[in-house]
Amino acid sequence: VARDLAAIGGLPADVAADPWILFWSGAAVTRAAPTQARPAFESAFQEFARRGDVRARRTVCTEIMLGYMHEFANITPLDEWLAQLQQLLALDPSFPSAAAELQVRTAELFALSFRQPRPHELDDCVARVQELLAADVPADIAALAAGSLLMHLYLVADLNACARVGARIRALHEGEHLSPVTHALGLLQLGHAAIRSGDTSGALELLNHALQTGVQHAIGLST
Repeated sequence: VARDLAAIGGLPADVAADPWILFWSGAAVTRAAPTQARPAFESAFQEFARRGDVRARRTVCTEIMLGYMHEFANITPLDEWLAQLQQLLALDPSFPSAAAELQVRTAELFALSFRQPRPHELDDCVARVQELLAADVPADIAALAAGSLLMHLYLVADLNACARVGARIRALHEGEHLSPVTHALGLLQLGHAAIRSGDTSGALELLNHALQTGVQHAIGLST
């Protein structure tokens, strides 16, 4: 990643200002350092808006929102980005693949659950995430979506559904090669779900494992 960013930094100014270059420079660091990625994402979003590219704006918006999910600190800005995302979805609700839609719905579910819990929208989003999780999507995308769904379920205290989704996440972590960031975040989410189910010792084990993974791969985690 460092070499890629250095290469981008060495590009001519007019090339480096291309919105897709800006997007990929943000995408290269967003999972481990969301705050660092945001300026590039926001510049890309503005340029795509100037060009009238709805799908590109939707992609950037999704990555910004997922960055807030990974960081899990000040999530107030999600209000603005959720509004932007839903406006873009109204302009173009189509997707090139189930995986692409699942990324977007994962971000939407997180923002609705933690910032704008409108019941009808939440129900529709949860149902769609569950449908898409049944499709053939990459393990990292499935794990991220299942984690967002897990957080929603423990917020609404649906512990039975929480246990089912938690089992799905554990299976993904045990049977698939996940990225270190997705692995660490999933452990963190499972740990918080375990706290809410009363499994204190299991929660501590999961949270400690998440923190160890974060240290090992230089990933900042908020517990």
